[in-house]
Amino acid sequence: ETVARNKKIPLDWLKDEVAVARYSPLSEKYTTPKPKANKKTTPDKNFLLYRRNLVNADRIEHGIDFIERNRSVLERIEQETGVSLWAVTAIIGIESIYGRNMGRFRVLDALMTLSFDYTRRAKYYRSELESFLDFCWRQQVKPVSVTGSFAGALGLGQFMPASLNAYGR
Repeated sequence: ETVARNKKIPLDWLKDEVAVARYSPLSEKYTTPKPKANKKTTPDKNFLLYRRNLVNADRIEHGIDFIERNRSVLERIEQETGVSLWAVTAIIGIESIYGRNMGRFRVLDALMTLSFDYTRRAKYYRSELESFLDFCWRQQVKPVSVTGSFAGALGLGQFMPASLNAYGR
């Protein structure tokens, strides 16, 4: 009822859409911090691993192709927001490999699980769930049809719903 009132979403729509959510054990598992292992890593080693996985010829080639295919949209976003098309492209490359990996989890399931079954950050995830439902209502999208990460991030930039609502284009 609070979400319906705060976001001006019909309560019946919310009840119908949320009723199909399922518990996502992997969302809870992947979000739970691992115990500190006795890792022999250094910032230098961590950066080398990061660079090897995320900054390579394949990603650069796909990034150039992504810019060529989306230049007009990226230039419009740059003009509207002041955020460089290169920065937007780099973020999309890191977060979703230019749309190749946007997640296979139902965002509704992930956010419902993390809101009500995962007590560590339940308040945060409830806020994200509210933002997600608001997004779906405004875009006229069935929440159960949206896929993303195990934590509820979605889209090319893998934004959490509140960030998508605030900054998405």
